Amino acid sequence: LLNLPYETWHRLHYLSFVVVAMVTAHATMLGGDLRGGTVRVLWLVVLCAYGLLLLWAKLLRPKLACRDYRVVGVTPVSHDTHEVALEPAGPEAILHTPGQFVFARFPGSSLPDEQHPFTISSCPRESGLLTLTIKQSGDFTCRVGELRPGDSAHLEGPYGRFSHLLLPPGNLVMIAGGVG
Repeated sequence: LLNLPYETWHRLHYLSFVVVAMVTAHATMLGGDLRGGTVRVLWLVVLCAYGLLLLWAKLLRPKLACRDYRVVGVTPVSHDTHEVALEPAGPEAILHTPGQFVFARFPGSSLPDEQHPFTISSCPRESGLLTLTIKQSGDFTCRVGELRPGDSAHLEGPYGRFSHLLLPPGNLVMIAGGVG
């Protein structure tokens, strides 16, 4: 719709934190309902919970869920799609289930140092080796073919629960599209 680059779109979402701060300041200074009593206590509890969730989601969780990987191969799968093979650069590998995704950055490569979400397209392996199948659909993904073996990758995740392994047994129909 707006045709914004992903990173710009992602950064715009941080404005929600500014809006919450402005609403809180406005309601506290001008609103008579928040000058005292139960409503003020409830508002402060909700605001503190929001702040704790913000700290968890933006600072702590990414640090705990981040793993260093190394590019071991970049293979064209079609005219506009590449498979990027990654191996753990340290002792800790990502343990994932089918249908999960990671946020990936490739610092030090020719790609911009931006974080983007990609579905893990390989099946889980004990070795930690995983692949991302990435279609060229934007300014960042159009350059994935420039990655070279040895380039660093920082992966945050895995995230998502779209897996038959995480659902109760029974009749199940899953329809998916895309490259992941």
